[in-house]
Amino acid sequence: MAEGDQYQLQCHVQNIAPIERLRVTFYKVNTTGEQTELDTKKFKDNINTPVNKIYTLDFTASRDDDGAQLWCSAMLDLGPEGPQPPPVMKSDNLNITVHYKPLITMSPERFSMSITEGDTLSLNCSAKGNPAPSYDWLLPHADPNTMEERSVVTITNVAKTHSGNYTCNARNPLGNSIWTVNVKVTGEMDG
Repeated sequence: MAEGDQYQLQCHVQNIAPIERLRVTFYKVNTTGEQTELDTKKFKDNINTPVNKIYTLDFTASRDDDGAQLWCSAMLDLGPEGPQPPPVMKSDNLNITVHYKPLITMSPERFSMSITEGDTLSLNCSAKGNPAPSYDWLLPHADPNTMEERSVVTITNVAKTHSGNYTCNARNPLGNSIWTVNVKVTGEMDG
């Protein structure tokens, strides 16, 4: 699935009567094990002969749904005169994978920093995305066309010439996310 796209889930119930006593429920269990009831459907017609029915649910995928499971259950509630508890049939679980564009997970306030000349500068541009993102860096001290293709840029023994904007681009086929940090290299006496 792709984030933001809508999908139609279907639950096929076969040879059931009376149909107005049937309750079909769609469920989701996320990766932490939390179960959510998405929707319950009932059929209004009073048909006493066995019928086949397809119940549908429109589902919009989000990045939080990645790794979740979806399923439906059908419960035939014949009231106090019927079997107790009412019979329930559960579908197979549908394991879902949701693809989504990268989102850089850096602290939002981390857009500028100062570092003392001679120290080690290390910038980590971590992003969440599915498929896993690849990284490009645009560095201020390099030729404008030079890119670093890794999530971490490390410069040992940093010099004042390393001051400037460091821009990370995390990308996958669904899109990209950009983070820029301004680095100021100060001398020991600059304060």
